Amino acid sequence: MLALAARWAQRRAQRVSGCRAGWLTQLALVGLALSAGFGWAELRAEWRLAYALPAAFEGRDMRVSGRIVGVPEAFAQGVRFTFQVSGVTDETGPGKGPAVDVDFAHFPRKVLLNWYRPAPQLAQQLQPGRHWQLTVRLRRVHGIANPGGFDTERWMLERDIRASGQVRETPAPVAGELAHGWPPSAALAALDRWRMRTRERIEAVLSGAPHAGVVVALATGMQAAIAHDDWQRFTGTGTNHLVAISGLHVSLVAGLLAVCVTGLWRLAAWLGSPLPLILPSQHAAVLAAVVGGGVYVALAGFGVPAQRAWWMLLVAALARLSGCQAGVSTVLAWALGIVVAIDPWAVASPGLEMSFGAVGALVLASSRSAHLHLRQPDSAGLFLQSCWRRLVDMLSLHGALTLALLPLSVAWFAQVPLSGVPANLLAIPWVSFFVTPAVLLGVVLPAPLDAWALHAAHVGLSGLAAYLDVLSAPRWLWHVAFPQPLPFLLATLGVLWWLMPRGWPLRRWAACLWLPLLWPASSAPAAGEFRMTVLDVGQGGATLVETAHHRLLFDTGTGPSTGDAGARVVVPYLQGRGFDSLDTLVISHGDSDHAAGAPAVMQALRVGVLLASLPPAHRLWAQAQISGVADRAPCRAAQHWQWDGVTFAFLWPAAEPDASAPNQTACVLRISNGSHAALLTADIEAPAEQALIAEAAAAHSGQLVADILVAPHHGSLSSSTPDFLDAIVPRHVVFQVGYRNRFHHPHERVVARYVARGAVTYRSDRDGAVQFETAAQTLEVQRYRTAHRRYWMDR
Repeated sequence: MLALAARWAQRRAQRVSGCRAGWLTQLALVGLALSAGFGWAELRAEWRLAYALPAAFEGRDMRVSGRIVGVPEAFAQGVRFTFQVSGVTDETGPGKGPAVDVDFAHFPRKVLLNWYRPAPQLAQQLQPGRHWQLTVRLRRVHGIANPGGFDTERWMLERDIRASGQVRETPAPVAGELAHGWPPSAALAALDRWRMRTRERIEAVLSGAPHAGVVVALATGMQAAIAHDDWQRFTGTGTNHLVAISGLHVSLVAGLLAVCVTGLWRLAAWLGSPLPLILPSQHAAVLAAVVGGGVYVALAGFGVPAQRAWWMLLVAALARLSGCQAGVSTVLAWALGIVVAIDPWAVASPGLEMSFGAVGALVLASSRSAHLHLRQPDSAGLFLQSCWRRLVDMLSLHGALTLALLPLSVAWFAQVPLSGVPANLLAIPWVSFFVTPAVLLGVVLPAPLDAWALHAAHVGLSGLAAYLDVLSAPRWLWHVAFPQPLPFLLATLGVLWWLMPRGWPLRRWAACLWLPLLWPASSAPAAGEFRMTVLDVGQGGATLVETAHHRLLFDTGTGPSTGDAGARVVVPYLQGRGFDSLDTLVISHGDSDHAAGAPAVMQALRVGVLLASLPPAHRLWAQAQISGVADRAPCRAAQHWQWDGVTFAFLWPAAEPDASAPNQTACVLRISNGSHAALLTADIEAPAEQALIAEAAAAHSGQLVADILVAPHHGSLSSSTPDFLDAIVPRHVVFQVGYRNRFHHPHERVVARYVARGAVTYRSDRDGAVQFETAAQTLEVQRYRTAHRRYWMDR
């Protein structure tokens, strides 16, 4: 007995040590893979960052030669395209300064160019692969920087675009030949021309149709033409993944081709052809699926979700052809490794996480469903019960997918579409099995059959839009603040725990881990304190002021005609903070860089009060009434109120708005909590400054004193007079300016005035958004580009 016990103990120890060794080996392999991936990403980043536009060449006319890569995109003022540079020379001439030697070894190889209103005969020759000689004016890679905002610099680095600029008309552009042949560059150019012709054919057939942009996106992957109403409709119902060519569409195309090839092989066998003897039908179907799916992914522009599906398809096909068994998790891991190896920056895009996360969630949910079916009595012979079970399974998978992607939706988009399950329940099969096949038929069929298919697809999209409008009418879109790392990790753990099979310990309580993500702790200032965030909106103004229970937005940035900062910067920032309403919106005056973004703000958020210095006939008053703003009034000097122990007071204007000189009657707002004060001065200039000084002197008050100042008129030479600065005594001053703006704001003499008075200066083009927060009689300052530094910034 003792001998048997000893042998059992020895075998047990061997098994335990073997398990430990296996786990250690797996952990070592995972660590090695992570290290290799990190090193590869760092190496790729250094290779790309080695190419940069020298500062001496910014704003300087240069003659470049090269070819167009990708598909040019039209916008309201012209055409935008990516240009592959093969040669560059400095354009010297009167007023251009001395010639500068160009170091082409480190000159950007790809630049993003805007050509404003090109001549029609030249615009027709803007085709992928065509060689050009262009005179361009370039600038270094730079984007606006705000919390939760779109990172333009990362986006350009991912696409290896290392400068941007515009085409100059003098000397005249010269068009060359198209790239032909079979080298990789010529093949890609031919593919892009095919995508461009497909887009043009769809736009010609569906000219003026409201959903033509969605049809183009489903056919080619180009989403620039999707209408704003469609984007809002899809985003509000959580169906925006359907307007991209997703893995489901690639799988559908591959599956249809496999079925067709299988049928053809069977027909060939019936006709006595030796083809099935040369290549089995199963292998032919697999090859057809891989090739057809690859062609569709190429037509779609190699998007990450489409790549994921095709690499999974390729790995599974290779396993099938070689006779190996490969589980779904193995296939998914191989696809993830390949996608990240090709494009290390894909990990910073929502497409990768949402696509791979969705597949992983479906695998777990499907395995749980299969586990449940094994435990239930066999009811295969009962048709109704079988149909009911399939319906329950489908609803279960949709619910599992929606809930599994909830943390990623909050992390990337700061929103939870509450109507996502009923919307996707109809939209996914409708788009996948009717709209997308109709679009593909329209692509491959000749005229006039293509028009019938494309119109059928558009009719299907119109019906889907009507259904989604019903679901989105109550505005079931829950905006949640961008999460901190810990709540996001807890929610992700909760999703994984919830997707485990029934019987898993505490599985029903996994949803509790989502609570910190969906109901984050309040980040509002304490009573008697305020937080002021001066946003980076380029050349314009937008500032958010928060107290313990109230929010005020001072100006809204530019509108759709000049960058659309209201819709692209201000609204995403507010919604990313979890805000769905504003207590007060102040429009300082009618200049477009301060007021044009207001319609987007009023449409996206509930606004309680609008205070503005605008003429009575200004369109924003009517827009506010349409948007449901109940209280609307002009801002006037002596208006004041108090929120949560913080005083707000208008110091200017003292008269009606002057339409001929709106800067002189712009609103000036002072915020104070007794310990600190901030002054928002909009675009006032020297005459208004002198009037404010005179009023303060007559009242014998320090109403102008403020330690935080948003510089008047972006730091122009016509403002920030010495007497005005002496009356304010600012310790911190922010210049809201665009990068290399054409007005050359802030003027160097104005900056010198502030520096001479000991003020710390901040610039939105250099520091990004600047946030001031009072706390216990102290003032905390945060510059976004410093606090959230990324290795690609300013490089």
